[in-house]
Amino acid sequence: MKKIFTFVSLFFCIQFIQAQTDKGDWLVGGTFSLNTGKNTTTLSLNPNAGYFLLDNFMLGARVGYEFSELGETKITAFDIGPFTRYYFHGTKARPFGEFDLDFQSAKLSTSLGSSTESAIGFFIGGGVALFISDNVALETIMGYKNTKVENEPGTGGFNMRIGFQVYISRLGKLVK
Repeated sequence: MKKIFTFVSLFFCIQFIQAQTDKGDWLVGGTFSLNTGKNTTTLSLNPNAGYFLLDNFMLGARVGYEFSELGETKITAFDIGPFTRYYFHGTKARPFGEFDLDFQSAKLSTSLGSSTESAIGFFIGGGVALFISDNVALETIMGYKNTKVENEPGTGGFNMRIGFQVYISRLGKLVK
């Protein structure tokens, strides 16, 4: 009897653990960052939304806005692009792998004038969603980011983001 109770309890716990990333569920959230330094300010806002095509596998879209000021130089950038994630099993901490692709348009303003440039970039890395409730997670994502501005060589390096996500069940109710 003890073995049956243990098995049934474990079965229900596994179902609870996977509840946030089931096929048909939604994810909405994003990241925000503010960096300041001597004569430098950067502000970025990146909301996103995604849909779980399979259990633990999500496809989504992200939009972004970034404003940077370095002395007299100001850069305003907008980007949009798809991203995908695969979540691994966990309880309150769910590790995941992520791949992003983004298309960007940026306006550079200096005392000499302004110009607009386009860029394409990608990110590959991983992170962890730390569930602070059944439906809300704080996230840290780290990996490699590469950006290629038109008519210039691409540049890449370490990228880290912090944000939050809300997980919504396919029934339109918050997951319990």
